[in-house]
Amino acid sequence: MNEQQLQELALQAQQHPLGTTARRITLSKLIDGIYCSGKLCHPYNGQFQGVYEQIYQEAVQDLFLYICKNIDKYDPERALFMTWVNMLLSQRFFKEAIPKIIGKVHEINVESSVLENLEYLVFNDSENEDNYIFAFKKIRRYIEIDPKGDF
Repeated sequence: MNEQQLQELALQAQQHPLGTTARRITLSKLIDGIYCSGKLCHPYNGQFQGVYEQIYQEAVQDLFLYICKNIDKYDPERALFMTWVNMLLSQRFFKEAIPKIIGKVHEINVESSVLENLEYLVFNDSENEDNYIFAFKKIRRYIEIDPKGDF
Protein backbone atom coordinates (compact mmCIF):
# COMPACT_ATOMS: atom_id res chain seq x y z
CA MET A 1 0.00 0.00 0.00
CA ASN A 2 1.22 3.47 -0.74
CA GLU A 3 1.11 6.54 1.50
CA GLN A 4 -2.11 7.86 -0.04
CA GLN A 5 -3.98 4.56 0.44
CA LEU A 6 -2.85 4.34 4.06
CA GLN A 7 -3.89 7.92 4.73
CA GLU A 8 -7.29 7.29 3.13
CA LEU A 9 -7.83 4.25 5.37
CA ALA A 10 -6.85 6.29 8.44
CA LEU A 11 -9.33 9.04 7.54
CA GLN A 12 -11.99 6.44 6.72
CA ALA A 13 -11.50 4.81 10.15
CA GLN A 14 -12.01 8.20 11.78
CA GLN A 15 -15.39 8.50 10.05
CA HIS A 16 -16.80 5.32 11.61
CA PRO A 17 -18.17 5.52 15.17
CA LEU A 18 -16.06 4.04 17.95
CA GLY A 19 -16.64 0.33 18.54
CA THR A 20 -18.43 -0.35 15.25
CA THR A 21 -17.62 -3.30 13.03
CA ALA A 22 -16.90 -0.96 10.13
CA ARG A 23 -14.28 0.88 12.19
CA ARG A 24 -12.65 -2.38 13.34
CA ILE A 25 -12.50 -3.70 9.77
CA THR A 26 -11.00 -0.44 8.48
CA LEU A 27 -8.44 -0.37 11.31
CA SER A 28 -7.54 -3.99 10.60
CA LYS A 29 -6.92 -3.14 6.93
CA LEU A 30 -4.92 -0.10 7.99
CA ILE A 31 -2.68 -2.04 10.40
CA ASP A 32 -2.15 -4.76 7.81
CA GLY A 33 -1.36 -2.10 5.22
CA ILE A 34 1.18 -0.40 7.49
CA TYR A 35 2.84 -3.72 8.34
CA CYS A 36 3.06 -4.86 4.71
CA SER A 37 4.01 -1.47 3.27
CA GLY A 38 7.68 -1.66 4.23
CA LYS A 39 7.43 2.00 5.23
CA LEU A 40 7.90 1.56 8.99
CA CYS A 41 11.15 3.08 10.14
CA HIS A 42 13.75 1.17 12.17
CA PRO A 43 14.87 3.66 14.82
CA TYR A 44 18.25 3.13 16.49
CA ASN A 45 19.09 0.38 14.01
CA GLY A 46 22.48 -1.10 14.79
CA GLN A 47 22.14 -0.47 18.50
CA PHE A 48 20.98 -2.95 21.15
CA GLN A 49 22.85 -5.93 19.70
CA GLY A 50 21.08 -9.20 20.34
CA VAL A 51 17.80 -7.66 21.47
CA TYR A 52 17.03 -5.07 18.78
CA GLU A 53 14.43 -7.22 17.03
CA GLN A 54 12.62 -7.94 20.31
CA ILE A 55 12.57 -4.24 21.19
CA TYR A 56 11.37 -3.35 17.69
CA GLN A 57 8.57 -5.94 17.71
CA GLU A 58 7.40 -4.80 21.16
CA ALA A 59 7.40 -1.17 19.96
CA VAL A 60 5.47 -2.03 16.78
CA GLN A 61 2.86 -3.97 18.76
CA ASP A 62 2.37 -1.05 21.14
CA LEU A 63 2.24 1.35 18.18
CA PHE A 64 -0.48 -0.67 16.44
CA LEU A 65 -2.53 -0.84 19.62
CA TYR A 66 -2.16 2.93 20.03
CA ILE A 67 -3.25 3.56 16.43
CA CYS A 68 -6.34 1.39 16.88
CA LYS A 69 -7.34 3.19 20.07
CA ASN A 70 -6.30 6.70 19.00
CA ILE A 71 -6.76 6.99 15.24
CA ASP A 72 -8.82 10.11 15.87
CA LYS A 73 -5.66 11.90 17.05
CA TYR A 74 -4.20 11.73 13.55
CA ASP A 75 -4.46 15.13 11.87
CA PRO A 76 -3.74 15.13 8.11
CA GLU A 77 -3.16 18.88 8.23
CA ARG A 78 -0.09 18.40 10.44
CA ALA A 79 1.65 15.47 8.73
CA LEU A 80 1.39 12.66 6.24
CA PHE A 81 0.06 9.50 7.85
CA MET A 82 3.29 7.48 7.74
CA THR A 83 5.22 10.48 9.03
CA TRP A 84 2.90 10.48 12.06
CA VAL A 85 3.22 6.71 12.47
CA ASN A 86 7.03 6.71 12.24
CA MET A 87 7.31 9.66 14.60
CA LEU A 88 5.26 7.75 17.18
CA LEU A 89 7.36 4.63 16.64
CA SER A 90 10.73 6.33 16.97
CA GLN A 91 9.98 9.03 19.52
CA ARG A 92 7.66 7.15 21.84
CA PHE A 93 7.10 3.45 21.42
CA PHE A 94 10.64 2.33 20.65
CA LYS A 95 11.94 4.26 23.65
CA GLU A 96 9.23 2.77 25.87
CA ALA A 97 9.98 -0.77 24.65
CA ILE A 98 13.70 -0.61 25.54
CA PRO A 99 13.32 -1.04 29.32
CA LYS A 100 10.59 -3.66 28.84
CA ILE A 101 12.92 -5.88 26.81
CA ILE A 102 16.27 -5.03 28.41
CA GLY A 103 14.74 -5.86 31.79
CA LYS A 104 13.47 -9.20 30.47
CA VAL A 105 16.92 -10.18 29.21
CA HIS A 106 18.20 -10.17 32.79
CA GLU A 107 15.24 -12.03 34.29
CA ILE A 108 15.50 -15.67 35.24
CA ASN A 109 12.54 -17.51 33.79
CA VAL A 110 11.51 -20.42 35.98
CA GLU A 111 8.59 -22.27 34.45
CA SER A 112 6.37 -24.63 36.36
CA SER A 113 7.65 -27.49 34.18
CA VAL A 114 11.13 -26.91 35.60
CA LEU A 115 9.72 -27.18 39.11
CA GLU A 116 7.82 -30.33 38.15
CA ASN A 117 10.99 -31.88 36.69
CA LEU A 118 12.85 -30.99 39.87
CA GLU A 119 10.09 -32.62 41.88
CA TYR A 120 10.30 -35.76 39.70
CA LEU A 121 14.06 -36.00 40.14
CA VAL A 122 13.82 -35.47 43.88
CA PHE A 123 11.08 -37.98 44.53
CA ASN A 124 12.63 -40.67 42.32
CA ASP A 125 15.96 -40.77 44.13
CA SER A 126 15.66 -43.14 47.07
CA GLU A 127 18.98 -42.09 48.67
CA ASN A 128 18.51 -39.36 51.24
CA GLU A 129 14.91 -39.00 50.16
CA ASP A 130 13.89 -37.03 53.26
CA ASN A 131 16.71 -34.51 52.75
CA TYR A 132 15.80 -34.07 49.09
CA ILE A 133 12.12 -33.62 49.86
CA PHE A 134 12.91 -31.02 52.50
CA ALA A 135 15.33 -29.18 50.18
CA PHE A 136 12.91 -29.34 47.28
CA LYS A 137 10.02 -27.95 49.31
CA LYS A 138 12.20 -25.16 50.67
CA ILE A 139 13.45 -24.20 47.18
CA ARG A 140 9.99 -24.40 45.65
CA ARG A 141 8.49 -22.27 48.41
CA TYR A 142 11.22 -19.65 48.05
CA ILE A 143 10.72 -19.50 44.27
CA GLU A 144 6.95 -19.18 44.62
CA ILE A 145 7.15 -16.48 47.31
CA ASP A 146 10.09 -14.72 45.58
CA PRO A 147 10.58 -11.98 48.23
CA LYS A 148 13.15 -10.02 46.20
CA GLY A 149 11.46 -10.43 42.79
CA ASP A 150 14.45 -12.41 41.46
CA PHE A 151 12.42 -15.14 39.85
